[in-house]
Amino acid sequence: MKTRLITAASGVALLALVSACASPSGDGNGSSGGSGGGGGGGNAAQEAAEELGIDLSKCPTDITQPLTGTLKIGTPLALTGPAAPAVAPLGVAQQAAVDYFNETADLPVELELIVKDDQFAPDKTLAVAQELVQSDEVGVLNGVVGTANVAAAREVAQQYCVPLIAATSGGRSANDPTNYPFTVPWSLPSYVDVSAWVAHLEEDFPDGAKVAVYTANTESGEDYLEAIEELTEGTNLEVVSETTIEAADSAPPAAQVTTMKASGANVLFAAPSPTGQCSSLMTEVANQGWDLDAFMLTTQCTVLQLMEPAGAAADGVFASTYINDPALDSAQDDEGVQEYVAAVEQYQPGKPIVGSTMSGFSEIEVLVRAIEQADGSPLGASPLGILYAATHMTFQSKAMLPGVTYSLNYPQDQVAMESAQLSQFSDGQWEKVQVFDFNGETTGKASIGD
Repeated sequence: MKTRLITAASGVALLALVSACASPSGDGNGSSGGSGGGGGGGNAAQEAAEELGIDLSKCPTDITQPLTGTLKIGTPLALTGPAAPAVAPLGVAQQAAVDYFNETADLPVELELIVKDDQFAPDKTLAVAQELVQSDEVGVLNGVVGTANVAAAREVAQQYCVPLIAATSGGRSANDPTNYPFTVPWSLPSYVDVSAWVAHLEEDFPDGAKVAVYTANTESGEDYLEAIEELTEGTNLEVVSETTIEAADSAPPAAQVTTMKASGANVLFAAPSPTGQCSSLMTEVANQGWDLDAFMLTTQCTVLQLMEPAGAAADGVFASTYINDPALDSAQDDEGVQEYVAAVEQYQPGKPIVGSTMSGFSEIEVLVRAIEQADGSPLGASPLGILYAATHMTFQSKAMLPGVTYSLNYPQDQVAMESAQLSQFSDGQWEKVQVFDFNGETTGKASIGD
């Protein structure tokens, strides 16, 4: 592969979008958000529900009453199975974050986390979500991972009017606030991920390029394929090959790489499952001597434990990143990252700290910021208030890279993360290339809505 390290942009504009109905929180953490329901007194809850498209009369419980005592948080997560090495650390970080915020944040409730194994299988996600809500009586679902998994869990959230906050899915199909107003996705959408790839390649290859596309045969893979087809249309990037791999396939993708190489493509767009498929693809490309000009890899593969098994074959690969991985050299002097690292070391001593650790911490942080904002609003820290705050909130997480924020303002802005740092892998590290900001451009593209 031709490795071309590109000098990072000299400056990064920090996003400062504040929702139209927002007011400063004044807590110094970068949060801002709505006052709750657009009104006050007894009308606030009804107005907020109507804005979100919720019929309060259909909820089995009163979601307008502020929570007291202990708020149970339920998370279905892959603790076993092929995805566990990348996903299980999220649960460790979530527990550390719960303990940390219970001690440091002035919340109106005590947080309690319940994590149960779904093996990254959507049918198990559905069963676990039902158990968490019906048997464990959680008040919030949080941090469900995977497009198909979020699609499964949101059915439970919708049926029982339980907010599903920080649903970790990049798929457009999982972000459907009109039909599933109780589900609030975050993380980098596949549409934004691919947008960064295309924007970079149009700059880097003004005379055009031939693109091979490799995706997992999953809902997430289908989302990537749709985004690639849409965003390359009308550009000088010609898709000449499309191949897939089954989600559970652990064998080297020799046949797929042979087919793609034979197509004459000099650029590869790849969205395998976030398992050993990430490293096996990079290794197979190197083994077959496919001399790519650019290898664009899904953000789902960017945690170092999924990159490192490929060794030197990973060098030169591009990917969009948004979490400040504590293993990177650039994170060692970042006070925010180190604060969260110290929290994990304190509350989960001896547990490995990896890139997905910061993701898990951020998932709880989204919920905490929503609780704080709701508590200061006319809605109070009720399930409805927390949901409304989560959909009308902007903040910069200490675990995110500079220039990447969480920002929602329903219904105008339905995509929480619309910027990404394109990075290139070299000698075991991600090195910044450029930050791409698509703020305000992806609602209805990375989400199902206008």
